[in-house]
Amino acid sequence: MDASTWTKDELYDHAQRLDVEGRSQMTKDELVEAVRAAEAARLRQVPTWDLRARVKRLYVRRRLRTSMPKDELVALLLEASGLGRPRRVCVPMIG
Repeated sequence: MDASTWTKDELYDHAQRLDVEGRSQMTKDELVEAVRAAEAARLRQVPTWDLRARVKRLYVRRRLRTSMPKDELVALLLEASGLGRPRRVCVPMIG
């Protein structure tokens, strides 16, 4: 599910859980961007080993590159949660 398909109330609730400032004055599009940014910032605080473990749980049948940069791990987790940008995320595979 893409975050842009969420209702404004769902986005507002998620923004509230992430403590996004100014959320009550935001449009739906602004809430989508603010929630994406806040969730990405939250995930960047997680240790890389933990992000890698979370991604591996989501992509159980794929062998992921162990050297995947933290930003790629964050992008995969955002995509899986519906908060990723509306684009296709390439999951790097080992040969």
